[in-house]
Amino acid sequence: MRRWSRCRRRPGRSSRPYAAVAYEQKFDGHRAILFTPAAPGGRVLLQTRRGSLVQDRFPDLVAAAEQLPGGLVLDGELLVWDPEAGGLSFEALQRRAAARARMAPALAARLPAHFVAFDVLQADGTELLAAKRRFRVSGGWCQ
Repeated sequence: MRRWSRCRRRPGRSSRPYAAVAYEQKFDGHRAILFTPAAPGGRVLLQTRRGSLVQDRFPDLVAAAEQLPGGLVLDGELLVWDPEAGGLSFEALQRRAAARARMAPALAARLPAHFVAFDVLQADGTELLAAKRRFRVSGGWCQ
């Protein structure tokens, strides 16, 4: 996350500057929420913006997320890297998202998926939505 180095003035208003403005880079992916299990033996869940569970289509992400602490909920974006194109590929992401569970491991090997987290919504089973976003994304929750 970056911040503007200078404050901008509101046109037609008093000389009070805008508060610091935060922005995020836009990726060409699918927005998703990643849930790590709160208890041992639970499953990692990956939910799309529309509420569909898609973790069976992204076994590589599930394997990586199993290394994260339990009770974690992350808001972020699903991305797929196409090694042949040498970059992120929305078309490859669509192929991964449409794949059936039995085809997912083969696609994961060819077209690796990534999850870029934008926000920590819950950590160690504690909801952080009431905390300021700056605190949540800076890692202040893990101290």
